[in-house]
Amino acid sequence: MKNYFFLILFIILASACSGTKNTVKHSFSKEEVQIIMTADSLKPMRVYKITNNKDSLLLRKKALI
Repeated sequence: MKNYFFLILFIILASACSGTKNTVKHSFSKEEVQIIMTADSLKPMRVYKITNNKDSLLLRKKALI
């Protein structure tokens, strides 16, 4: 009985560790990938913040997908 408990516990832990991290393969369009890849790699990308009014409005828009 004790062995079954450890076996079930191991199976649950093993299945929990095999996450579904990359289930969405195409999260960016080809145009978006091109914009990202053509940018200067030494310059940091801009981070949108909720404290900036324009950023906040953009971040609250409903996604097109």
